[in-house]
Amino acid sequence: MLVSIFISPPGKVSAGSLDTGATWSSVNLSYKKTTDTNVSLQVDINVNARNGYAGTHSLQYGRINLLDTSGNKLWSTQEFRLEAYGTDRDTGHDSKTFSLDLTPFPNGTYTLQLTGTLRSEAGSSNDVDDKIGITIDKPITATLTPEQAKQLKDASQNASLAKDYAWNSWQATLNLDRKIDTVENNLKNAFDSRLSTVENNLRNDISNLNSDLTNKLANINTSISNLQNFVTPTLTKVSGYNKATATKDSTFKVSLEYSAANEYRYNIDGSGWSTWTSLDSHDNNGYFTIGGISGNGVHTVVVEIRQATTSTDPQTKAPVTTYSPAAKGKYSFFKL
Repeated sequence: MLVSIFISPPGKVSAGSLDTGATWSSVNLSYKKTTDTNVSLQVDINVNARNGYAGTHSLQYGRINLLDTSGNKLWSTQEFRLEAYGTDRDTGHDSKTFSLDLTPFPNGTYTLQLTGTLRSEAGSSNDVDDKIGITIDKPITATLTPEQAKQLKDASQNASLAKDYAWNSWQATLNLDRKIDTVENNLKNAFDSRLSTVENNLRNDISNLNSDLTNKLANINTSISNLQNFVTPTLTKVSGYNKATATKDSTFKVSLEYSAANEYRYNIDGSGWSTWTSLDSHDNNGYFTIGGISGNGVHTVVVEIRQATTSTDPQTKAPVTTYSPAAKGKYSFFKL
């Protein structure tokens, strides 16, 4: 199922805060789409202190609920707790991530609700109860339908039958060649001149047939290669290496979970795309590194992957590279 998801404000909402005078904290609820049917929900607490102070704030009795338009609870996380210690020099941070499977829910508008209580170590508290609207729209089948699967299977079987037919035709050609030799020996004395002309014509026809069969075999191999590119790569997950969510540098390591692809490219915060690059380095290290990250706050990296396949053109004999449709994912992180 392909699900179009719209959340306002996009991606993140400030769900609550607590200011004790010496220290203050904020709780944010954010999301990212991880697959066509799943959304990752993340709750963060950040704690800061004024000059010369430090302290601990916690989110207690935290819970995320999915509500329908009538306020009925359709889904809920287990109760959780976040706690962070902040100083006047370093921001304290803690977070939890939950996966919401949208498959059971029909088209419509829903509400994500974050509840809980913010408390300071000194005993001050503030209730948290904020919401984000979420719309599930236009579900379609992203995988092959039974009819498409049958068509793909039939095409594969037809390619196999065509290959068998080409081989049988080649064998028939060889048998025909042997029969010609037999006719030539039996009729050589009586029809030498005429038989020579017939033989030459037949050999030319055989040569043309062999050339035609060779081209057809090459076209079949090209069709098989194109069938392989028919399947769209799958980008299951984009995340920080070792579950990283923030960086203090101008670089960040990105990890991918994917299948049926061998190249990737990316952009940061909607900037220009990088060049397509082999996934070999990512597979060897478990990540690739993006650079040029400037400015504190949230940044988003968008990643595309594809399958590049190189084959030989049967006419020109030159290498030809074809590309599958690209699969896309993204990940948001903080620069501190």
